[in-house]
Amino acid sequence: ADLPDEGEDVLISNLPRPSPADSTNVDDIFSSLCRVLKVVVRHPRARSVIGERGSAAGDIIHCDSGLNTLLMVGILYLGDSASRGSLDVFETMMAKSHDGLLQRDMKYLIDILHKFADSASEPTTEENVKSSDQLAISRQGTILDLLKSILATNESSQEVFRVCCGFECVVRLIFCLEGIISVENSNSEIATAAMKLLKSAFALLATATGDKGEKNSLTPSMSIDVLSDHSMSSTALPYAANLLYLRSNGFYVEFASAIAAMGIFSDISHARSVMNLALELIHPRLVLTDGKRSNADKGAGDNVPIRNADATRLVL
Repeated sequence: ADLPDEGEDVLISNLPRPSPADSTNVDDIFSSLCRVLKVVVRHPRARSVIGERGSAAGDIIHCDSGLNTLLMVGILYLGDSASRGSLDVFETMMAKSHDGLLQRDMKYLIDILHKFADSASEPTTEENVKSSDQLAISRQGTILDLLKSILATNESSQEVFRVCCGFECVVRLIFCLEGIISVENSNSEIATAAMKLLKSAFALLATATGDKGEKNSLTPSMSIDVLSDHSMSSTALPYAANLLYLRSNGFYVEFASAIAAMGIFSDISHARSVMNLALELIHPRLVLTDGKRSNADKGAGDNVPIRNADATRLVL
């Protein structure tokens, strides 16, 4: 792809098809650079300059040094260690960020996921491209795991994830796995990678809709039958706003359709795993073992408090 002129943003859509690899010749150098960048970006003003381009002296301006573009290259085109280094830098930048840079970084990560989704929908007969599908799926899973980690530590990022259409992106990624699991390949490496990606998607969803301050004694404050669309104010906590957003936009129906399209029902073990993931969104104690609910929590009583009542739509 042609490099943009100086001062222009790099459009991810204009970049070549993602071609992740197990390793490349530049991974060690790139990983070392990322370790240095992690130290640098910890400084609160590491990504700003003072008085640039004719601004008044002392003005703090967010600058684009091409950092995100560099990190994107590591994720899309280099080996696993380089990709991990890039994601570590993103995590360091976003862990405590609460300004416009948080939204910008979030959008970059989601755009990278869309880039993988775009490539999955492109027809190709090249064997080397087909062989990279498993790596691409695994790479998407590492990004979802990173987003989960960020949302778990930075409450502001829960809202930013929604604003940047992160939930829609997750559904699209799963839809791109249509027919990937069949009776013939249910135990193949690519099917295994697809299931790991799905588990990462569920974990991210649980974090985006979970109350960080919840205690062991929970109440169904977000029950389908109790909460109305007008019962939350503009000051609602991010996780609660996310729950309402998912319900209002029919997320669970679309997510369930995408999961079914993967072909999970061709393998009973995959189907059981997905059912447990859906039950765990409602409450972890609902998870089934060998087709039955675990008796590990008998001492806690018979009543199971609901964390996310809307997730029952996935089970149904």
